[in-house]
Parts: sequence; structure tokens; C-alpha cells
Amino acid sequence: MKSTGFPRHSDTSSVKTDFEGLDFAFASDHAILVHVAPRLRGRIEIPRLVNGLNVKAVNGFAFARASVESVSLPDTLELLGSYAFLECHNLHDVHIEASALETVGADPFAGCKALRELRVSGRLSFGALMLSLAHHNVRYIYEDGNGRIGDYRLTVQAISE
Repeated sequence: MKSTGFPRHSDTSSVKTDFEGLDFAFASDHAILVHVAPRLRGRIEIPRLVNGLNVKAVNGFAFARASVESVSLPDTLELLGSYAFLECHNLHDVHIEASALETVGADPFAGCKALRELRVSGRLSFGALMLSLAHHNVRYIYEDGNGRIGDYRLTVQAISE
């Protein structure tokens, strides 16, 4: 198993701090979004700094079953955990400032039936993220920072023999 460079839960401080419905754990040099309160609705912007530390990770299942409709993730994010947005039935668009994003866990948008648009600024490897999006007929918009924009519709087609 590849190490992500992020501490196990036991390696973070045991204190989680609530920032308007966002719970973070803290390592010595970064913050990790561990949970989003189900009561949060509408547009959510994850801050790039919490308590003076860069937010570098969104834990797996962090947004699971939250009622958010739109999410913006910061350019400091390095890891998007598995099933991070599991069954967020109201989520329709996500914006990722992906200049630092290196690791995307398994199917981060599983069960997000309303998801229609993913906008990515910066570099991002496709892998599991794109496979996850293809199941939702999601519009993928890519901005590379040099004025180039790609606009794709990702769909799954059955292959018959």
C-alpha cells in the first residue's frame, strides 16, 4: 500500500475544531478536513488555511451524506480521500484548485446523482476520479492556468462482444 505522507488518525492531535460545521484534525504541519456537518447546505468553500496550517487533505467519507450543493476545494489540497462525497444527493458542482492535488482515493463521488459539473484549475491526473465521474454523465471543465480550457462530457458506454 502506497503511503500518502499523511498521518494516521492516531498521529493527529485529538482535538477537532469546528469551523462553522467543518471539523478538522491537525498534524504538525497541516490540517485535515475530517467531517462536514450534515446541516450545512448551499455553497461551501473549504479554506486554504485553518489555525495557520494549510488544509492538505479531505478524509475519506468527510462529506458523506452532507446536504451541500456546491463545493470549492483549495489549491493547498494534496489528497482527496476515498468516497469523500459519498451519497451527497444535492451536490451538483465541484471546483478543485488542483495545483497540489496528487492523490485521489477510490470513487470520491460515489452516489452523487445530482453531480453535473467538475471544474478543475491546475494539473490533475485522471485515474479514479475520471472513472467515478463517468458514471454520472458529468461535465468536466479543465483550466490549465495558461489560458487553455478543455470541456468534456464523460459518459460510460457498454462494450459488447
